[in-house]
Amino acid sequence: MKEIVTTSLLLLLMAFPAAQETRREDDGCAPGFSIDIRGVAFKRRAPAEKQPLESAIADAEQLQALTALLDATAKYKDYKYTISGHTDTEECSGSDCAALSLRRAQAVRDWLVAKGASPALFVAVTGAGADRPIDANDTEEQRARNRRVEFDLVF
Repeated sequence: MKEIVTTSLLLLLMAFPAAQETRREDDGCAPGFSIDIRGVAFKRRAPAEKQPLESAIADAEQLQALTALLDATAKYKDYKYTISGHTDTEECSGSDCAALSLRRAQAVRDWLVAKGASPALFVAVTGAGADRPIDANDTEEQRARNRRVEFDLVF
């Protein structure tokens, strides 16, 4: 049975410095890697239904971070990935958050596939809503960190 490695491939959709790859070998887990791709922030309540990813993120230059992820999926094409979208607590509530977070994950997956990633790489695409924040939701900066998509590597 395949195992999802929780420390792998985290796409933080927020304004931070560029992508960074880290290898992990000696932590007792299966060999793998994680990639934090920073520098991408979703606009509040974006994407709308069928809205292209490019218009849902805050700045077109932020696509460089997604390009780094695309490069990583090409480099590590023997692995499979799960993608989960997340929201902050202010931009939506209840089932609206689940739908918005799913659209975020789908938009990123669709963009990667349109740019050449194999659809077979992505074994699950889900929306977690606002249930798993990585920061408080007290300030706009904190909420921006929670508007993200996470990538988990499946061995």
